[in-house]
Formats: sequence, structure tokens, C-alpha cells
Amino acid sequence: MCLEGGSRPSCIFDYLKTLSVNEFDELYNHPPTCLIVFRELKEHAQHVVLRLLLLDQAIPKSIISGWVPKGSQDLMKSSCRDLLDLYILQSIDSNSARGSFRLNKKFQENMKISLLGGGKPLLSDFGSITAEKRPKDAEFLDNYASERWDTILHFMVGSKTDEVSSVVKDVLLKSELMKSGGPGDSIGISQAGFQFLLMDRPTQILRFILHYFDYLKAQGISIMETIHFVFQLSFLTVGKSYPIDQLTDTERAMLLIMRELGLAYQRKRAAPRFYVTKLALSFALGSKASSTVLHSVLEAEPDSLFSTARLPTGISLRSSTDGGGDAGDIGYIVVETNFRVYAYTDSVLKTSLLSLFCKIRIRFPNMIVADITRESVREALLRGISSQQPFS
Repeated sequence: MCLEGGSRPSCIFDYLKTLSVNEFDELYNHPPTCLIVFRELKEHAQHVVLRLLLLDQAIPKSIISGWVPKGSQDLMKSSCRDLLDLYILQSIDSNSARGSFRLNKKFQENMKISLLGGGKPLLSDFGSITAEKRPKDAEFLDNYASERWDTILHFMVGSKTDEVSSVVKDVLLKSELMKSGGPGDSIGISQAGFQFLLMDRPTQILRFILHYFDYLKAQGISIMETIHFVFQLSFLTVGKSYPIDQLTDTERAMLLIMRELGLAYQRKRAAPRFYVTKLALSFALGSKASSTVLHSVLEAEPDSLFSTARLPTGISLRSSTDGGGDAGDIGYIVVETNFRVYAYTDSVLKTSLLSLFCKIRIRFPNMIVADITRESVREALLRGISSQQPFS
């Protein structure tokens, strides 16, 4: 699930390549994590893993290269490099042409458990739809997830007074999605933050989680248990509740953050069980699925702030399966040569985004009238917002 833009790792696959050898050993000591990493691999890399999975001995490199036609040798070499970078594959001989390959023992053992069963019970084994007196259905969880994530987005644009936790605020600052130095030492959105708001929701979730991992490392906290927990959430079932007593202290602390992001729901801190939402599924679907299944499941919004593909209709279109948040809202925008802007949307969040580079004049139930003025352009430039970002 790789994403474009930026010099920082922008997908799970690239992020894992930055880990140390010891961290990889700890990472692969968890069956769900091994399965997610496997799903992120290229097709040829998956082929190699499956061929070696049930073999205990090393296999000569010459034999492995013979598993594909000559025309696919470059793809096979690239796939093997990825496997070596992720410490899934180990080279017995440093010679690039000779020697043998074998799978990392921890990855091999736990990958077998993921595919064939066995091992210790996982959190997913304790799910129940009857353990709670008033179980939460998928519709409730969708609305909750959208509301929680929208709270963070509204905080970034300053459109509501809802506060976020100090941890979320620190992640936004350290990731440079927001910057301090405003009036009264306030914080405001940055250029990177504005671009972040234009991304679809699955991309936003993934980016924020990666920034959160970086935040934990900067605090000197091991991220392995956190990665395991986030990955394990994605294997749970929406609509089933799971017992808190199966979580470690670190996982319980992590659950508080997942609640704030909308990835998990817990009625109150003392509640004995919790639920996952569809937002948590983003780590269970790999690269091949992310462009279709993931975006449709999470009802993602377009990459740009407003769609210009069709003529304005005077109304916003909302998906029939939309849970009530802004994610399902699609608007249209017209910019006249006199710098008058007509935005056809009823989304509070998109209206707030518009106000970052326009002067709002009139608000109708389904349309906003605004002007691009010298002052609004100056304020946008001070935030680092370029002229092409809102419409690219």
C-alpha cells in the first residue's frame, strides 16, 4: 500500500525497510504481522516465500532463478532484493551468483501459523456478538469512526473548538502537518497539512499511523508491540466485541489512541470490551486491494478538494452508504475570471478548507460564495499553500 510523495516512508512496506535486524526479529514473532507483510510483497516475492515455506534446508540461488522464465529474471532479482531488505530471505553466501537462500526462521514459523493454524490464541479468537447487552452494529461504528476522524481534521483547519489529546497534537506538530508560532503561541495548518487534508481517508489514516510510529521512536519507545497491535486490529471483525483483559498494558494505552482516531470503539475507559471500525481494516488489505476494495469499503473522498470533472449541479452528492461524515461528500467548484468562487458543497470541513485561501462571503445550505482576495492569497502563502494544491 505505497503512497506517492515525500522523502519519508509513505507505506508500510517502505517503513518496515527502515527497521534494524533486531527489530525485524521481534516484528516477525507475531503471525498476523507476517501475513500482512506477505500480502504487501510483489507477486514473484510471494511465489518465492510459498515455495520455501515448508522447506527446512537452504535452496541454491540457481534453482530459485529457474522458477521463472528468462524474461522475468529482472523481476525475480528485484523481488529477492525486497525479501532481503525485509530480512524475510537470508543469503547463505554473499556471492550474488552462487550460494543459497533460506527463509528467516521466525518469519517462516509464524507464517506457517498464519496459514495453517496453531500457536497461541490471538485476539481475533475472542470476538463475540453476544457478550455485550447492547452490541454495536456496523452502522453505529461507521458513524463513530467518521465523527472521531473528522474531529482531528476539523482541529487541523481550526473550524471547530473540539480539542484533541496532547499525543495527537504532538504527532501533528512533529510530523509537520501543523506548525506553531501563531498568535498566542497557537498552532496552525502547514503546507504538508493542507496536502494531507486533500488525500483520501485511507491514505490519511495510513500516513498518520506512520507518523505516530515515528513519534514513539523519538520518545525512545519500542514500536514493535504497537505495530503488532495495530496490525492485529485489522484482523478483527467489525460488529464483534473483544475483551480488554486480553491486552497488555502497552496495548491498552494504544487502544486510547485508536479510539481517538476512530479505529476502535470503547463505551468508556472502564468498559470490559471494545470494537474495531472499518478504518482499522486499512492495514489488512494489501497493495493489490487498496486501490479498489479499501477505498470502496472506507467510502473515501476524492483526492482533490472539489471535483471539476462535471458541471456543477447546485447540490452535493452523498454516497447512499455514507455514514454521515464528510468522507462521502462530493462537491463542485467554479472559479470566475473576477476571482469569485462558487463551491457546491454542504460539507463543513470542505468549507473550512476553502476559507484557508478564500474570503467566505455567503453561505447557502448547499453552496458557498467566496472571493480570492489579496489578503486571502497572502494568508494562504504564509501557510505554504500553493495555488495548484486545492485543484490538482
